Amino acid sequence: MNTVKFFSKLLIKIFLLIFSLIVVGTILFFSLSFYTMYDHKSNRLTPPYLYKSIIENGSIQFNPKLKKDLKNNNIWIMVLNDSGEIKDSLNLPQKLQKKYSLSDVAKFSRWYLEDYPVFTYVFEDSLIIIGYPINYYDKFPSNYYNFDLLKEILTIGLSIFLSIVLIILIIYLKTKSNFLKEIKPIKNALINLSNNKSTSIDENGNLSEIKEAINHTSNILEETKRMKSHWIRGVSHDLRNPLTLIIAKIEKLEKKIGTNKEIEDIKQQIELMQEILKNFNFSFLLDDKDYSKTFIPLSINSISREIIVEYFNSYENINIDFNIPKEDYFIYGNKILIERTIRNILNNSINHNKNIKIKFGIIKDSDNIIIEISDNGNISEENIKLLQNKTTNYDSHGMGIVIVKQIINIHNAKVEFSYNNPGLKTKLIFKEAQKNTTI
Repeated sequence: MNTVKFFSKLLIKIFLLIFSLIVVGTILFFSLSFYTMYDHKSNRLTPPYLYKSIIENGSIQFNPKLKKDLKNNNIWIMVLNDSGEIKDSLNLPQKLQKKYSLSDVAKFSRWYLEDYPVFTYVFEDSLIIIGYPINYYDKFPSNYYNFDLLKEILTIGLSIFLSIVLIILIIYLKTKSNFLKEIKPIKNALINLSNNKSTSIDENGNLSEIKEAINHTSNILEETKRMKSHWIRGVSHDLRNPLTLIIAKIEKLEKKIGTNKEIEDIKQQIELMQEILKNFNFSFLLDDKDYSKTFIPLSINSISREIIVEYFNSYENINIDFNIPKEDYFIYGNKILIERTIRNILNNSINHNKNIKIKFGIIKDSDNIIIEISDNGNISEENIKLLQNKTTNYDSHGMGIVIVKQIINIHNAKVEFSYNNPGLKTKLIFKEAQKNTTI
């Protein structure tokens, strides 16, 4: 099913389900409400029914069954004469046993008597007052309502409403679960593509257009990687042969005429070209290979000491002021890549500056291990900003910094470049690892 049909079908299904629930809920509410009202109307203790029960054979009488029903339901009756005095009563509360004026009668005949809902009927020269327990009825100027009936209707409405909300929530969660099942392989495929990894997903079922596009993109990515690999290998091979030949010719020339500045300059440029070729190949391998599977806890102190000793042995008159703590700090990574990162930064300082002074330090900040390398070179603040934003731009400082950033990204770490006034300061920020392995 294509994407448009899938979402159209999904939206229509959800709309119909919600509409059906509302219709069914409305029918249930009115049906149950009418049934409840009918049930209450059939109650023999309503005011009209009690009035008819009291008047028997043209007089006011309380039969035994009526007395029992009234007592069981806390209903009382009071009969007043023209003077407002009580002629007769049944179950009358103690506080109501008194004489009533015309104004009192006018008030309670319309509203309440001492908070009791009451109903008045005139029989001959008497006033019959039927009283119910507090909150049994709610009286209004034009009508009265049974409090329990209203409570039951509200309970029915609230129950139906909550049931509809619950069903809609269940439908939502079920729809979300089904949708995530459809999206999950697409999401994983997109993550693989963003990480420069090939992927393949089943194109059958829903969202087929998106799946086909992802598989097509993956195929293009694979073809591009193959072409890139072929191109890099071809260029490396084509350049390596003439460079080897040039080196051999220079060595023969040195034997004949000896060495001089021009020959040394040519040799340095050849070495630079060889280094560029190595960096091209290495950069491609970083993109193509999953190095995270090779990560182990590494003592960054030990790695740093080895590299600094190596530079002291390789370069004459090199000036490196280093501060490496005695306590081992561990990071999680690939040793070869970490070593390459530190060497690239040191080489960058050495190759692009004269009379260079380098400071090398390792510090621990919270759960981060920070390697700081700074020099006193002549790089400008503007070029440092370019360095910070460098990704695949090879014009300034070659590919060394690009490779550093690639390695740092592989390790989920951070690299920061800042102005050292003068020179460049580089910070490599790694998350601290557990000290369960010593390298």
